[in-house]
This record gives sequence, structure tokens and C-alpha cells, in this order.
Amino acid sequence: MGRPQSNGIVELVDEKNTSDAKAWHCMDFIKFEFSADDHSWDAYHARYLQAKAGNCPYRDRCSRYARTMAKINKQPSQLTMF
Repeated sequence: MGRPQSNGIVELVDEKNTSDAKAWHCMDFIKFEFSADDHSWDAYHARYLQAKAGNCPYRDRCSRYARTMAKINKQPSQLTMF
């Protein structure tokens, strides 16, 4: 008996979902977002994409970003991760 094939009705858990393949998450980003002035979807999404690309709008206030840059000698690695 081989591996089950999807019939389009039932989702197989082990199938690779290409839309989530390059997911990104940072708890400090979420913390700063809760204190942001503009809570609109467009503004949040723009800041999220900017942070995901390695250019976080909160990097000047983020202690995690400062520690990471000190640890890796100011060579950003986010752009080479994917």
C-alpha cells in the first residue's frame, strides 16, 4: 500500500504548503505592533513585509536586534536565510 493521494476534498497534513514555506515571525515585532499608532491592515502589512525582508522599522528600539547585530558583527543574516 503506497502513500495516500489527495483527492482535493481532504487535506493531507504532510503535504508541503507553498504559501507558508517562507513564514516569518518575531515576538518583539508583535510587541511593537501593539504599541503602534496606525493599526490599519495596510500599514501593518507594509511594516511586516519590511521586517521580513530584514529591514525592521523597529530595529532602533529593539534590544533583540541590537544583541543579534553585536553577536554576528553587524552582518545581517536575514537576507541569506531563504
